[in-house]
Amino acid sequence: MDNQQLERQELERLQKELEARESTLHFAHAGVSFLFALMLAAAAAKLFWDSIRLPILGIVAAGCSIGLPLSSGNCSDTSTCALFDAR
Repeated sequence: MDNQQLERQELERLQKELEARESTLHFAHAGVSFLFALMLAAAAAKLFWDSIRLPILGIVAAGCSIGLPLSSGNCSDTSTCALFDAR
């Protein structure tokens, strides 16, 4: 019976630890950021393709599409960074 109580306490401790983690939230944020970055990259590529002169907006869109996924990797807990680890 003592072994079962220890296992039960360990299970409760692990469940509380899992409740405190926000890895799912970080993964969802990184996924949305990645999809939005892909859309920005496609818009930037289209602006570069169609432009006769230097496309300033295309450069800005390309910079945002690179920075967005990298910024999603800056999370508070190092074990839950989802896609990119910018540390």
